[in-house]
Amino acid sequence: MNLREQKKAETRRTLQQAAHMLARQQPWESVTVDDIASQAGVSRRTFFNYFESKEAVLSSASADTSLGMPELVRARPAEETAWQALRAAFVASLNGATPESITAFRSLWHQLSQMDSVVRVRRELEAGLTAAVHERMPGAPKDDAHLVAAVFLATTRVAITSWLNSEQTVTLVEVIDAAIARVRIS
Repeated sequence: MNLREQKKAETRRTLQQAAHMLARQQPWESVTVDDIASQAGVSRRTFFNYFESKEAVLSSASADTSLGMPELVRARPAEETAWQALRAAFVASLNGATPESITAFRSLWHQLSQMDSVVRVRRELEAGLTAAVHERMPGAPKDDAHLVAAVFLATTRVAITSWLNSEQTVTLVEVIDAAIARVRIS
């Protein structure tokens, strides 16, 4: 990555962090694009060079992680089943999460789950995972791969919701991994 690309990536991260911090401090409805830009130390125009809306910046960090999942699945060893590859890729993607990002995710889960941009990312993720799973299931109908990907995503959503509503004596990764392990796909 050259210096210009590094600077752009840093500005993007700074905007994401500013949006997450403001969303934790006050109701999201009262946060403006100007607030986010000011917190990040950039202009409103710079904000719009990176994101189309305040919802897009808030949901972008999880989107960045989510949309990389199909490649993580593809990179798993060929001898793993599609389900094993999904599980290992998902856990690996969460292991990079910081305590701060998990705290931010926890406080914003309800808001994020309702945003159109997140719904769009979920659809893209499901399509990407369906394609990656289909590559691991030679000869199987694409509908079978879609079913595996959809069940996987539903399992992770249920596990996340369960973790958010619990006393949290275990980590999010442990809860999700345990939920994925309980589902049997033939």
